[in-house]
Amino acid sequence: DYNIVGSNSTISGGGSLGQYLKFSLFIDDTDSIRALVVRNPDEDQFEAGNMTLLFDSSVITPSNRIDSKTTKNQYEMMLDSGQQRLCDFNPEWIDNKMKVYVRYESENDEESFAYAGPIIINRTPLDDYGHLTVFLTPSEIADQAQWCLGDRCFSSGHKEELSPGIYHITFTTVPGWTAPCEARNIRIQRDEGVGTKESFSYYSNLCAAQVELVPDFARWRIWQTEKQEWSKWNKSMELIPGLDPGMTQIEFEGIDDWTYPGSNPKRNFNVTCERIDYAFANYCPHYPSPPIKVRATKHLHDKVLISWERNPAFLDCNFVYDVYRNSVNDSGSAKRIVQNVDGDMYSDHDVIYDQSYYYWVKAKSVSDFSGSFSAVALGHKKLSQSLIFQFQIQRHVSRS
Repeated sequence: DYNIVGSNSTISGGGSLGQYLKFSLFIDDTDSIRALVVRNPDEDQFEAGNMTLLFDSSVITPSNRIDSKTTKNQYEMMLDSGQQRLCDFNPEWIDNKMKVYVRYESENDEESFAYAGPIIINRTPLDDYGHLTVFLTPSEIADQAQWCLGDRCFSSGHKEELSPGIYHITFTTVPGWTAPCEARNIRIQRDEGVGTKESFSYYSNLCAAQVELVPDFARWRIWQTEKQEWSKWNKSMELIPGLDPGMTQIEFEGIDDWTYPGSNPKRNFNVTCERIDYAFANYCPHYPSPPIKVRATKHLHDKVLISWERNPAFLDCNFVYDVYRNSVNDSGSAKRIVQNVDGDMYSDHDVIYDQSYYYWVKAKSVSDFSGSFSAVALGHKKLSQSLIFQFQIQRHVSRS
């Protein structure tokens, strides 16, 4: 969680122009920041020059810029972090605090500059846990049945504290009753006062099957051994009762532009009658959805590291990834810098310092079809300390 320490406005600062400007800082709901910069005094205008939003220092280096715009005959202007969030920057975070400055440099006189700040942003780590409560029905089994996470089991109505993530739940057996199928993909998020609640039912001596499908509009059917015929086509997680115990088969319906789960339209299936027998099947799209949480580093001295997460809906699909790069925020003209990455990160060494790069990632299926571009990520290579020192000397010499 991020919040501004003290006032979100300041006129303090310095430079050859003195108190030439003032600014206010805002944090929005997505943890992006905006700065409203106003000429001081209010009735004057900014002369032609450049305005830069910075962190850690009022001195500009290639690695501490948040935003930069030109000024001319303006009373005020807005700077912002764009699609970048506070967690995407790499300030020093001394005592979990980040200093933010605004700096103006005149276009006509290299010695004329002013800065305001710092405004302090405080970073407070959130409790990294959520809660899950599971209720078991009917009431006749509530005192006997339990739900389990691995080898830990709990009674109906128990509230368990869990780290954010995806969990699978299993259920204990109760004599004379058929337990629910295991519950896949219960997602626990960081708790914001309302935990996750789930309900599951036991059945009286029921032989049945459920198949969970991705995508959820897919359909399946099961071979009924006693009747020697296929069941009707069923939706994802539809309960099929009245089955006979023993080994049988399930079949998946074909879908245009999707590959069968495991590239096979049929799968063996064992009906045990001890619980609602369950299977999970993931079709894989010919044109995959893009990966999520694409990130590009700004703090490494020798490269930009691009990372991403596989789309959680298709973790069972064997996708590879192509990475694209551009010097401007335009995916249409971006150049593919690597293809068929079998993983979730790539190191781009072919970059220069003092240059920002935009990155996109595409997933590619076994059919060699590419999906759409991911969200953009902005990164650049950070100067080493020796180069930063050299860079500052060059700026000083150029102004002398």
